[in-house]
Amino acid sequence: MSAIEKLKGYKSNSYDINMKLREGHNDPNLHAIDELFSEIKVPSTLYRLLDNKYVILDGDIFCDPAYLSCTDHIDNFISKTDPTNHLACMAIKMKSPYPSINVTEVLPEYDGEGEFLLRRELRLKLVGLDDFNDISEFDIFLESLNSYTGSAELWGNGIRAISLYSFEIVD
Repeated sequence: MSAIEKLKGYKSNSYDINMKLREGHNDPNLHAIDELFSEIKVPSTLYRLLDNKYVILDGDIFCDPAYLSCTDHIDNFISKTDPTNHLACMAIKMKSPYPSINVTEVLPEYDGEGEFLLRRELRLKLVGLDDFNDISEFDIFLESLNSYTGSAELWGNGIRAISLYSFEIVD
């Protein structure tokens, strides 16, 4: 199976694959995906939304054993956010070019999310943290990003708190 086919498999089953990686399982089939990473132009900031329970810091360092599925515009992920009580919004300051996969370019038929995939076990340094406990606070943040979706959809899915983590990549 080609690396592109493996990436398609990841897109179809990313939650389960990432959960297994977080549990310490290393699937040798993922090495084909790892080989697709290349130095490409990336936006200055990428966004990732996930359940806050997966943001585990060691001091000020975050390192997820899973791949980091990110987007160039937060609106692309808001409607695809899984229900949780406490959402983490990660804003990752990027260097460009940077080793990643532009899923939109590699698999245009699979992606309408402006998705960039960052490698697993990427180390990120926390440089800022804001907590939003009501809809109006987070809407101000979304307005600063020219969001057209707004946060009402998130709060409608049971989210009661959002933590905005600002990260920089550690080399």
